[in-house]
Amino acid sequence: GKTKEDVVLLLRVPGAADYIQNLLCSTAGASALSVPSRIAEILAAKFIREIEQISAEVRRTQLSLMKIGGENYMKSIEDKTLGMKISEVSSKHSSSNQESSDKTIVRIEWHTKSSIAQGRPPQVQKIYKTHFDVLEKSYKNLTSAEDPGMVHFLTRLFVLLCRYDLIGDIKNHCQAIIPPMALKAMSSTFGVAHECFASPLSNTCSSFNSTLFPDTDRFFGSLGSFFDFIPFEGSYQVNPPFCGETLKFLLDHIFGLLQHSDNDKNALSFLVVFRGATDILNHVKRMHFCRRIATIENSPNYFVSSQHKDTVS
Repeated sequence: GKTKEDVVLLLRVPGAADYIQNLLCSTAGASALSVPSRIAEILAAKFIREIEQISAEVRRTQLSLMKIGGENYMKSIEDKTLGMKISEVSSKHSSSNQESSDKTIVRIEWHTKSSIAQGRPPQVQKIYKTHFDVLEKSYKNLTSAEDPGMVHFLTRLFVLLCRYDLIGDIKNHCQAIIPPMALKAMSSTFGVAHECFASPLSNTCSSFNSTLFPDTDRFFGSLGSFFDFIPFEGSYQVNPPFCGETLKFLLDHIFGLLQHSDNDKNALSFLVVFRGATDILNHVKRMHFCRRIATIENSPNYFVSSQHKDTVS
């Protein structure tokens, strides 16, 4: 069967409940709510549960329309029918050495019937043209049979950008930057050619998994969730966008893959990068698969999820 295209599911975002709970409990800042922790826990769970219910309703409606409309349904969600429009603008960009240059930005606008009728401005997503061109090429190569006319490209890209805008702040709390020199060393020394936790907006390897939104990312090169990925050989970079107990689940998955691999015939290895936690490190040290642990004591840096877009103009 075809892969389901669900709307945003908060349960796919590791730590989402904790993040919402922390927002409710916050006592600092102009928007502090100072909700007691026990009540915040209940409200966060209720919020996510209701979002999931809405998701299920949307999915049922979508399936009903597909059943009724057949091919006409796919035509009804083409970019042109949905009101997707594209344009390009130039923007001044300042580099770290204070030199400014012009960058071309692609604007994708969603002109809904209601926004037009009410005179409201369209919803807009912006992306640097260099990133846009890469995603367009990837989409074209992957969907040439399914969408030869690329009549769904703008809508799928728009949804992709919305998804990563939504979880950017949560994701950036945990995912560490890997410097270009380190990435090069991983490739040349260990033969790393696949990222287990990337996205179409951040991948440095052409082969990658994206665990958060595999349903939308698959159109742009993702091989799906790492937790559904079963490699038998090769060297893989693992830089998860989460921390805490979920890391233990991730490491158990890796150890399970190593346990079932045939070391005599195929070499399988994982280079894992994450924020240090004593309990997690102790868990790793107990496993005989662990070959080496290197700890960096200086302050960590984190991915800026908006590297693909201009956040100023």
